[in-house]
Parts: sequence; structure tokens; C-alpha cells
Amino acid sequence: MESVKPFPARGHRFWSFVGRQLRHPAGLAGRTLGAVMTAANRQPVERAIEVLNPMPGDRVLELGFGSGYGLERLASIPRIGKICGIDQSQVMFEAAARRNQAAISRGDMQLVRGPIADLPWEDAIFDHALMVNVVYFLGNDGRDIREIRRVLKPGGTAVAYATAKSSMRNWPFCEPETHRLFDAGELKSLFQAGGFPAELTVVDTVRLPLGISGYVLHAHKPI
Repeated sequence: MESVKPFPARGHRFWSFVGRQLRHPAGLAGRTLGAVMTAANRQPVERAIEVLNPMPGDRVLELGFGSGYGLERLASIPRIGKICGIDQSQVMFEAAARRNQAAISRGDMQLVRGPIADLPWEDAIFDHALMVNVVYFLGNDGRDIREIRRVLKPGGTAVAYATAKSSMRNWPFCEPETHRLFDAGELKSLFQAGGFPAELTVVDTVRLPLGISGYVLHAHKPI
């Protein structure tokens, strides 16, 4: 009987390829990893939306929406307002558009392909912004967070889920070239650098299956 070959060792170019695909999915590999991440992100998405707690009529922006599961969950909330999303990956844009075709056709959802650092929306039009497993890929200069803050209304909230550095540093595809890892303080500092006051930013630790630790950050834009 033929033996099963083990996964490549840490540092192998295979893991570098996986890390690049997670950062910017493309082609068949990107579509495959997108499906895997949809399953892996279900519980973090549920946790983040629970903290977000959108009210009837609220406008919500999801950043880095991947295959669109979070958008789908938002669209299922009764009487929610307009839902918008942005992702830089063409294959994820196409997957999310297929998943949410009904909401897009009704005019309840707008999807855009592009970078978070240059959002195509006016100032102060969203009540909430949502990010799940996206902060690892943001720039170090704070521009992405400042853009998110810009499009939020005064009093608006940003909610971000990130897996903890203590868990991710053991994953072979998380290399410095593709993933920026965070502990709770570093995650809070990222949002402070983007203009969210420390006193209006809270980071809670959450526990996921398989012993994974994560954070849900909840930041308010001052009124």
C-alpha cells in the first residue's frame, strides 16, 4: 500500500505559495483556498457580526470579503441597510458576487474590486465596518485604517477579527513577507495609528476550536 506523503517542512516554497495566495487569491489555487477559508472563517464571522450588532437601516462595509460568506450573513439580518464590500482579488470578487447575486440584483448590496487604502466611497457614509482575518495584510503606514475611519459616520464602529500571534506563529504559511501578526496590544495600536482613540477601542480575546486564540476588536469613531 502506497504511503501518504507528509506536508512539506516549514520554509518550503509550498508554504510561501500558500501565504501569497491567502494574501491575494488568484487562479485555481485562489478559488480552492477561498473555499477552505470560507469554512475556516464561519465562526470568526459569526463572532464579529455579533459584536457589530447592526440595527435596522444601518449601512455596513465589509473589507476583504473573500468568497462573500460574511456579506451573505449581513444580508440575512432583517431590515439592514445597504451593504457594501471591497476586495482586491478578482477570483474572490467573482465568488462573492455569485454567492450574493440576489442581494446585488435587488440593489441591496454593492461590491467593488480594489485596495482598502483607496476606498471609492464618500466620507462618513457607513455606520459599521467589518474585517475578518484581513488585518495581517494591511500596510504598516496606517493608511488603510485611516481610510476605514474616513468612510465611517461620527459614532460609527469598526469591528475586526484576527487570530492571535500566539496561534499563527506556529502555522508554516505565515511568513513575514505575507502576514503581519498581532497580539492584543499590537492590534489596538494599529487602529490607534489610524485615528481611533485608545479609550474608544476594545480588544476581547476569543477561543475557537482546536485551541486557536483570536481577538475581536471594536473601535468607535468619535462623535
